[in-house]
Amino acid sequence: MNTSTLENRIISNITLIKNNISIAQIKADENLRFNTSILDWRIFNNVSALNQSQVATTTILQLLKINISSMNHTIVDGLSNIHQNISFIDNTISILANNVSSISTNISALDNRIIDNISILQNNAYANSAAIQQYIQQNATVLDWRIFYNISKLNISLQNNISEIKESILKQTQIIEYQNNKISNLIEQINCLSNQSYSMINGSCIQVTCVIQGQKNINGTCQCTILNSVVQAGQCICPINSNVIDTSCECYISLSEVLRDFSKSYINFNFIVIVLQSQKLAKSGFWDSVATSLNEEIVKVCNIQLFNAIIIKRPNLLTNTL
Repeated sequence: MNTSTLENRIISNITLIKNNISIAQIKADENLRFNTSILDWRIFNNVSALNQSQVATTTILQLLKINISSMNHTIVDGLSNIHQNISFIDNTISILANNVSSISTNISALDNRIIDNISILQNNAYANSAAIQQYIQQNATVLDWRIFYNISKLNISLQNNISEIKESILKQTQIIEYQNNKISNLIEQINCLSNQSYSMINGSCIQVTCVIQGQKNINGTCQCTILNSVVQAGQCICPINSNVIDTSCECYISLSEVLRDFSKSYINFNFIVIVLQSQKLAKSGFWDSVATSLNEEIVKVCNIQLFNAIIIKRPNLLTNTL
């Protein structure tokens, strides 16, 4: 079944190829006839152009004959002119020959004069050379002295000029440094005066107006007037659990309140309250180091610098220990 199908396909393909060959031959014949007609037309046009060219060539030959005859007449006239010019040249040559002989005579006379003048110049040169040498020898000493004098004078002038230049540079440098200092001071004054809180006093920029509430200018520095106060929210305030007493912040929690509060919070712990008689010890952190060495925890009621007691809490009893 497959073989018969393949044969049919081959037969159909062969038939198709034959048809295509026939069509191609027909198209080739048509193209050949078309191209042949175009070629015939081009050959005809070229033959016509050649015929026209032959006519033009004949016309050119006739013009050439006319020009050649005209040229023959011109050549004849030119030859006669040449003969006339040749005779004129011959006459000129004879005149030049006479002039040459006269020139030769003048050259001989000139040579004699040149020889005489050369002898005179040589004699004058010898005499002048001796005189020049004598003049040079006489003036050499004077010239050497003048050169030495001028060089010495020039050296002195240069040294003076160098000293003056150095002094001028030094003065200009000092002036520049002075101007720079003035400019720096002026800039410092401008920067100082641009801030309303500062003013120039005795050449120094000093803060005269304190912007933080509760501060006062003390020796050019804004400081809180209340001792132990801190700056917060743009004003001097006392720390937590403290109030202003006289001129300083002090803890307002009493010792009994502290013990009561701690006994409520740490009911299962024992506490030792160490009262510090010296404020310096509290500030120096002396009791902090003691508590650290005992491996104990310090509970601060308020700022250790403000309250003269610290509280040590321990889970163990301290009665027998201390």
